[in-house]
Amino acid sequence: MRAALCASLALSFAACTVRQHSQPPWMIQPPAPAHPAIEGAVNSVTSADIHAILAFMHQPIVREHGSFVPIYSVHIIDHNNASVDWWDNGVHTYTPLERVKGKWQLSTTEVERIITTGINIPT
Repeated sequence: MRAALCASLALSFAACTVRQHSQPPWMIQPPAPAHPAIEGAVNSVTSADIHAILAFMHQPIVREHGSFVPIYSVHIIDHNNASVDWWDNGVHTYTPLERVKGKWQLSTTEVERIITTGINIPT
């Protein structure tokens, strides 16, 4: 009798524990790729340009976040414009870049955007 009472109390306490809510599926950061995907008009730039884009992005990411976070993809728009997609702590960020006088820099015409998706947000 006493064992049955202890078992029922243990079960009732277990049922009362608070469950931790996991993040919604649209906020879960995908695993970091070994190398960023290179997409878009890739034939309009050289491999040196892609290396320069990746090296340039290292600086603003470290300045803003304190350490480097993985870059997931580089999208080449044309010879002088590209964008970089990266994640930090579940936040997906799109950073537009432009080439000015032969050097890659943050775009002066577009702003960096945080990509938000979810079941209630139309895409």
